[in-house]
Amino acid sequence: MDPALELKKSLHHSPEIILYRECMRNHAASIGGHAVDGCGEFMPTQSSPLCCAACGCHRNFHRRLSTSSTPVESSSGDDDEQDHPSAPHMLMALSAVAAPKKRFRSKFSPEQKERMLRLSERLGWRMQKKDDLVIEQSCKEIGVDKNVFKVWMHNNKHHFYEASRRTGEVATGGVGDVLNGSSSSS
Repeated sequence: MDPALELKKSLHHSPEIILYRECMRNHAASIGGHAVDGCGEFMPTQSSPLCCAACGCHRNFHRRLSTSSTPVESSSGDDDEQDHPSAPHMLMALSAVAAPKKRFRSKFSPEQKERMLRLSERLGWRMQKKDDLVIEQSCKEIGVDKNVFKVWMHNNKHHFYEASRRTGEVATGGVGDVLNGSSSSS
């Protein structure tokens, strides 16, 4: 039999030794940072062989190192060790949390705020189905999306509605009266 063929067969069926090295668990992922505990090697516990005795993490959080008992020829001339992340889906999920994107915040001009306040007071600080046409047309005139206006109204109704109630204004009072704090209607 051909010696090269025998070598290929033996390499194909060679037992693989898997070692678990340092812990890569990001403990600060929930707050947007990156912090690992410094555990250098996986050591199984007696009660749970999949949990590390040193750090308490599951084995999948440790860097996986696989080796073969017979030498493997590589094109780069490196030794027979290969690094394999043990759980790439977990590492990707953790790395996505580590670098959060800043969310977009809407900026409104003073005129837009005043016009949204007038519209909100005219609607009684409620968006009802019967007012959909008025809301859509007013939002186009103001230059904001209907959903953006809805969120703005929800976020500001307690501040302005309570201010108008304290000064004796009704829900349909004037904007200037609410902003100036006077109790007279215009």
